[in-house]
Amino acid sequence: MRTPLAIPQGASWGISWPITEDGEAAALDDWTVKAQIRSTATNSIVLHEWSTELGNATTSGSAVTLLLNPATSSAWTWERGVYDVELTSPDGTVYRIAEGPVYISQEVTR
Repeated sequence: MRTPLAIPQGASWGISWPITEDGEAAALDDWTVKAQIRSTATNSIVLHEWSTELGNATTSGSAVTLLLNPATSSAWTWERGVYDVELTSPDGTVYRIAEGPVYISQEVTR
């Protein structure tokens, strides 16, 4: 799913995607999620990362959620990038559930 992300720098932010299987809500117990932002898809430098391992991404019920705290985005000096989100099943199958451009709305109030 192509989903542009508009992230307000210096503010609490989050986004969720509902996951379905054959039209029904999927059970995501024991699944993991990982997402990264890079300046381009081929750039080796990761600008930001979410994952269940880091605790800033969750698989709860039938939804995948990415969360961002104000302190993290306040430190960013970049304004644009690209991302994707990968969901991994307990058997190791990887699904890309979202991708697209990232736009940072620069923080004015400090």
